[in-house]
Amino acid sequence: MKKALAIILSLVIVICAGVMAFAQGGFVSSPSGNDAPEIEEVSYEDGSCNPKIVVTPYKDRDTLDEEKEEDMNEAYDDIAANEDLSKMCPELGTVAATKGIPVSRLAVSDLFDVSAYHNSDDHEYCGSITVTLSAETLKNFVALLHRNSDGKWNVVPDVIVDYSESTITFSAQDFSPYAVVVDKAADSAPDTGSLSIYIPAIVMVISAVSLAFVLVSLKKKQEA
Repeated sequence: MKKALAIILSLVIVICAGVMAFAQGGFVSSPSGNDAPEIEEVSYEDGSCNPKIVVTPYKDRDTLDEEKEEDMNEAYDDIAANEDLSKMCPELGTVAATKGIPVSRLAVSDLFDVSAYHNSDDHEYCGSITVTLSAETLKNFVALLHRNSDGKWNVVPDVIVDYSESTITFSAQDFSPYAVVVDKAADSAPDTGSLSIYIPAIVMVISAVSLAFVLVSLKKKQEA
């Protein structure tokens, strides 16, 4: 019986640890429940170059090529490991101070990839591209972060947010993962799949009940 208990307890610990490792970290909640922001408008600095702009949410990262998928996973890990997002992106601390928001109130409400697919080898670079996206994760917007090819996070400058239309407009010369940072303590903090917050507790309760059931079964067998 002791051996069986040890195995069962080990399984419970592993399951709970694995679920708890769903890193809330710097997220409001899991980005896996978010749909992709929709492209409303795209304009190009170089009018002769018009690559196709594609936005991919974190939950659909497996549709990206291997390198882009890896970038998305690394971006997720960065955010999940930093409850204080200013440690991941020091510029964000400056933005928060300017807005009078404690960094402890900052969290990521959305994580997505933006890619530019060129239709000609003659155009591998188009200068600055301005994109307007609509999304439901912009409430209490604080900043838009971009993770560059070196794995460094930066605050995207001169972002325009239209709260009435739920759109965000920004310009970039290269694309990769982006993260929307919001004030999670504001009254109308965005709901990005809040059930995920309770998943660890649910799994732990189920595991505890299962363990109790097994213990009772083993005891009955011994008494029989």
